Amino acid sequence: MDIDLKDCTKVCEGVYKKSNTTYYILCSVSKVPCYCSGDRLQDLIKKYGSCEKVGGTYVSRDAKRLIKAKVPAKAIQKMGKEDLRVEAEDVHKDKLNKREERKARREAKEAIHEAIATVGLVYTPTPPTKADMDSPEMIAQLTKYSCLRPDLYLNWDKVCNRCRFHVHCACEAKNVLSEKKFKGME
Repeated sequence: MDIDLKDCTKVCEGVYKKSNTTYYILCSVSKVPCYCSGDRLQDLIKKYGSCEKVGGTYVSRDAKRLIKAKVPAKAIQKMGKEDLRVEAEDVHKDKLNKREERKARREAKEAIHEAIATVGLVYTPTPPTKADMDSPEMIAQLTKYSCLRPDLYLNWDKVCNRCRFHVHCACEAKNVLSEKKFKGME
């Protein structure tokens, strides 16, 4: 439903009066007239300072939604009132869908925390322990699942001879060449 501003009297630039309680303000972005009650117009005049400033700076809700969605102002101006409304509602629905997704993720996270609380799991960080690198037991325990010096292992063609831990190492990737072969590699 397009509004015919010919039936209205111009109050000031961008503001038109239809009756004693009905006004229309032109959106400064989309140039589409928007309904405004007399009370709302008075509030806007108090906010902006004058009727001319209201008419020159007012941006409709639909145009604001499209601007937030990064739609260029020229594209907004080319839209009619119905197209503007449809596009703004689509943007708003997308925003609501994203909000619902965030809410669902938050609820899932809260459910996980509640489940952990009911089971009684409590995270207590253990203080770091100092490793005695001269102890054979400590070296064997530390190298049970991984190599302590993978840089040496990879740089020396997957050979552990030059590593200082290779005697007590328990790593499955350990590869020690005999002294003859090792000396021949140099």
